Amino acid sequence: MSQAESLKSSYIDWLKKELIFTDIEDGYISISTPFVDNNYDNIELFAKFVSESQIEVTDFGETLFNLEDNGLKITKQSRLYIGYSKIP
Repeated sequence: MSQAESLKSSYIDWLKKELIFTDIEDGYISISTPFVDNNYDNIELFAKFVSESQIEVTDFGETLFNLEDNGLKITKQSRLYIGYSKIP
């Protein structure tokens, strides 16, 4: 196994152990990650099956709030570039 493959395997194993998935209300699943934001809080995502082949992933605006709180103004124009992607 190459060093790159070994690193990839180790990283994926670590990530699987560190991610915490919890069913919460309204069909959402909380995904607590080991990664932290600029306030040293763990980044938390929320996922919900919208259909059999689509998953909505959100942080309920927390990232945008933190960016604006730190002086980065998000406008309607800049939001046009934020969209949905299908997971293959």
